[in-house]
Amino acid sequence: MSPPLPRDYNAAVDFIDRHVPEGRASKRAFVDDERALTYAELAEQVARAGSAFLGMGVQPEQRVALCMLGLRRFPCVFWGAIKAGASPCR
Repeated sequence: MSPPLPRDYNAAVDFIDRHVPEGRASKRAFVDDERALTYAELAEQVARAGSAFLGMGVQPEQRVALCMLGLRRFPCVFWGAIKAGASPCR
């Protein structure tokens, strides 16, 4: 059995943010048919999306629906919701 996670744990830190200070800022983090994002670019866009959710009044642990026409921005919006403390669903 795994130890419980701390109450203030945020998965966006482990999956996105930590890569920049660990020296992977210029490495590819996400690739699709239209573009590639480095860890630095992804972290910046995730932070912007997280700030947008907070600016809209999203509260910690609140569910947010991700209704998107395409998947191009999905990783940024999904991880941004998590960074804001929300629970994304689609």
